[in-house]
Amino acid sequence: MKNKFLLFFSLLLLVACKKNKISNTAVQTFDVVGTWSMYSTGSGAYTKTSDTYPCLANNKLTFNADTSYLAFYAAADTCYLQHTQTSSYIVGEAGDSTNGSYQVIGHNIYLKTQYGPSVGVLSDSNNVEKLVIADTISNNIYVSTFIK
Repeated sequence: MKNKFLLFFSLLLLVACKKNKISNTAVQTFDVVGTWSMYSTGSGAYTKTSDTYPCLANNKLTFNADTSYLAFYAAADTCYLQHTQTSSYIVGEAGDSTNGSYQVIGHNIYLKTQYGPSVGVLSDSNNVEKLVIADTISNNIYVSTFIK
């Protein structure tokens, strides 16, 4: 009787382990290759979107299959989010570009730039791929969201 119980328990444990392994193997992978457009940028209440500032979408990130990327502004007109006599908030000027390399690990994308490293988080919601990059600039955290 004891042997039957051990055999039954062993089989139950084996089935449970196999079921766990099957359900945990579904890891989402992201194909980042292609051109992404900026949807929003800013810090806290000062976050602006391309719905109200269409020029934001002219900020592009193109990821190549060889793990290189190009970030560029694809318009001739400057993208002003604020423009007064005393200050301006510019997000893109004609000719702006930078390049580097990247690596995707899970939901994170690591960008190597001439200014230092940057990390983005990838997600997919309602068939819209998003890339969110948070950078600290002048003691403020600016969050930029790109969509593909």
